[in-house]
Amino acid sequence: MKIQTKRLIFRKIEEKDNENLFKIYNDEELTKYFVSGVDNSLEKTKIRVQNIKFHWEKFGFGDFILLHKDNSKIVGYGGLHYKVDGGNVNISYIINKSFWRTGLGKETCLALIYYGFKILELNKIVAEIDPKNINSIRLIEKCGFKFSRTMDWNGFERLEYTMLSCDFHNIDKELFSNVDTINN
Repeated sequence: MKIQTKRLIFRKIEEKDNENLFKIYNDEELTKYFVSGVDNSLEKTKIRVQNIKFHWEKFGFGDFILLHKDNSKIVGYGGLHYKVDGGNVNISYIINKSFWRTGLGKETCLALIYYGFKILELNKIVAEIDPKNINSIRLIEKCGFKFSRTMDWNGFERLEYTMLSCDFHNIDKELFSNVDTINN
């Protein structure tokens, strides 16, 4: 499975990505809003990657590594995945600091929304966000998600934002003009 946007290639995460993903998951600033926290060892990231692969095998979708089309540099990761509790499909993403404020977060988010509703034909996508993560809240709102509730997830307060399939179909299609191709 591969998704392409104007500037990004989304590719399924594989074992060969362990070390590059460790650089992301080991960064305290990038993971400060993660319930699971920072990965203190490459071994922890390898387990995370195995879980991502298992999700792909079980559900046919999951997390992607994000590569910049211009230079193949890893921009971050993003994807859709079932939450263990609640059965909702959650959107998540991390963009490396060197690419912040370039619009790649929004480009990633919109491509994942498009993929979820147009290709996977989901009925709903949720975003569970730490209330202190203001940038992520702003991004998800710009992409059309609506606040639905405050919740507790494993002892951590989270704000849940939701987009339903009918909401997606009412969004200005121009927002999705950066999604070039989606193929297997």
